[in-house]
Amino acid sequence: MRSIGFRRLATLRTLGGALVVAAIIVVGCAGAPQSAAPSLGSEPVPTMGPTEVASQQPSAEPSEATATIELQRAPPNLGCDAIGVRYSSAIIRIDPAAEEPVFGETNDGRELAVFWSEGFEGIDGPEPVVQDTNGDVVARDGEEITIPEGAWPELHGYFVCPSEDSLYVLEEESS
Repeated sequence: MRSIGFRRLATLRTLGGALVVAAIIVVGCAGAPQSAAPSLGSEPVPTMGPTEVASQQPSAEPSEATATIELQRAPPNLGCDAIGVRYSSAIIRIDPAAEEPVFGETNDGRELAVFWSEGFEGIDGPEPVVQDTNGDVVARDGEEITIPEGAWPELHGYFVCPSEDSLYVLEEESS
């Protein structure tokens, strides 16, 4: 058996001891809570503690969470063609459980996609509706849109652009 030598043995013991000390430091620091030390010249960031949360007053009116209905959005700057359509009226249908919850049905039995410009919001409640930015109801299930001859239809004052397979309800008349 070959002897390692006194110097090598001393070096191995020192190295082994250093590794043990390093491992203890790493394990000890891993369990300690960490805090970010502020950089020089910066103010400490105030935090909200449990007593501050408990002292906050609830709002006077409880906020009712209203479920929304996903509306298909009309593209911005939509141009409406002056070409007529084969139907003379369409009924808005709102069914929150449907794959497309807001759609149209023409008087000749075809289904239309309905697209809405930004600002309109579908609300799912006892009577599902579509509202404008003021919260006014623009469409209910069963709402009829009549296509006038030689003019553009409207839905409660909003411009409607009809096409063969869809309706576009816009806040402003299309260019």
